[in-house]
Amino acid sequence: MENQKSERCLSLDNFTDITNIEAEIIKLISDDLSDYALYKQFENSEITKREVSTAGYYCHFECKKILEKSKNNGFVGNVNLTLSDENIGGAMVLLENGILKMLECYFWEENNFFENIVNGQ
Repeated sequence: MENQKSERCLSLDNFTDITNIEAEIIKLISDDLSDYALYKQFENSEITKREVSTAGYYCHFECKKILEKSKNNGFVGNVNLTLSDENIGGAMVLLENGILKMLECYFWEENNFFENIVNGQ
């Protein structure tokens, strides 16, 4: 996959707020792809829907103001998610026509991490 050049890791151990996780994942992907339009879109987006389960977490975006389109398209980026020094899954973003649409986080095995974070536990 051309858009997944390298992989970054994000330890979820010290996060207590889902918005901080979203921002850090998108920043890592933006930096990794040298796609700063992606992060600017994130900063100017509204979250329209959050979905959480033991399989992962999905966050849907609607850009309030498009400053610049991303040069990427489709599912891009790859961030390995770790918890207690164990790789438990990954994350990527979906861009449609260069516009940020969704952040997807997934687990290799069932895990209630995102359910606990979103529900404030």
